[in-house]
Amino acid sequence: MGDVRRRGAVALGITGLVAPLTLALGATPAQAASCTTQTGPYQKQVEKFLGRPVDGKQSATDCKAIRAFQTKHGISPNIGYAGPVTWGVMDLMQKQKAVGTNPNKDGKCPVNKGRIACVNLTLQLSWINRTVGERTEANGFVEGIIILDDKFTKASGGGVSAVATTMYNALFFAGVKPVEHGAHSFYIERYPEGREATVAWGSLDLRFTNDSGKAIYIQAESTDTSVTVSFLGTREYDEIKSVRGPRTEVKKPSKKVSDDKECVPQTPLEGFDVTVERVFYRDGREVKREPYRTHYTPRDEIVCE
Repeated sequence: MGDVRRRGAVALGITGLVAPLTLALGATPAQAASCTTQTGPYQKQVEKFLGRPVDGKQSATDCKAIRAFQTKHGISPNIGYAGPVTWGVMDLMQKQKAVGTNPNKDGKCPVNKGRIACVNLTLQLSWINRTVGERTEANGFVEGIIILDDKFTKASGGGVSAVATTMYNALFFAGVKPVEHGAHSFYIERYPEGREATVAWGSLDLRFTNDSGKAIYIQAESTDTSVTVSFLGTREYDEIKSVRGPRTEVKKPSKKVSDDKECVPQTPLEGFDVTVERVFYRDGREVKREPYRTHYTPRDEIVCE
């Protein structure tokens, strides 16, 4: 689902999903160390960011809070020192939060130029929707199939979600942090269950942030029938796996008959909830898991008369 973008005389209609080549990214693993009693040059800023009492003086509880942040974000050494690296990560996070849902509000990223994503190197943010632009005939999109009100509908577009899903899988297995993403309202069999993404103009984007502290190179390629996205960079984890749980809260679809002249036939499929865990491995051992829960509504059968 999503949109179909013209590329010269050829419409880029995605009918399959190519498994992305991915590399896990991240900063050097933080090593265990004792907590420092030294006051750092960014003590007040760090205390304020962490919601600590701001007095500009290191305390045992300050150090514990700073060290927890450093460990979570892979900052080494993680000794609780309020230095420039720790504050730099915090400051970047504040700026990312400040841009809200429109990282391109300054208009520096061109739209409707055949791009599939745009990257703000200062904020280490990347997004798709506002780069691709609104899916209209005037912007170069052709008619395709989208999901509207839980049913297939003909509209300008149909294909951009295949790009979004490929991009999402690439960042998933690269260990990159998603900022905004959402699945289709009902499950579409050609996509990985619980591990897919769609975009909707004005309401839902696919955004992610590079919190590794290292550069990431994103390589995207396409043919008439496929899209491949690769994330290249410094490896932190030996491997990242996807573990899918069982379907729960299963609901049966209903059957509907439509005499709408724009009716699109629809095969039935049950609705369900599913949780996919992103599992990180280092030195052959599991180090953490991140659960991603997805809710799918039933896909009703629609018969066109």
